[in-house]
Amino acid sequence: MQIIRAKKILVNSGLEATPARINVLSTCISATRPLSVADVAAKVGSTAHLATIYRTLEKLASANILTRIDFQEGKFRYEYVSDHHHHAVCESCGKVIEVQDKRLEAIMENVKVGSGFSITRHALELFGLCHSCQKKG
Repeated sequence: MQIIRAKKILVNSGLEATPARINVLSTCISATRPLSVADVAAKVGSTAHLATIYRTLEKLASANILTRIDFQEGKFRYEYVSDHHHHAVCESCGKVIEVQDKRLEAIMENVKVGSGFSITRHALELFGLCHSCQKKG
């Protein structure tokens, strides 16, 4: 099912639906968290070279199909662009939680209205300890 969806997304974005793009995009669509290049490579298997996966992820991010996320760990992670949200990342176990809060959107709107500044993109990632890691001490 994700393969058909990935093909449609690529075609609708004006990109050629190559096997590598279909595999990488369908992997990102079905993921429950943002994926690194190594994560995608592990899920795709030996069907694509690591450099091909990297170039494909970058191409899909440039086309605004994927979002490139920096969790300050020395590598980017990629996520399929769906509903707007941010992330909370546990610094102990690496768990990633999606954060949706209308107040964050209101802050950006206030900046836009108050300053006339046109926001084209933003990034907000929260770092701390998840509930389980807090309990461990």
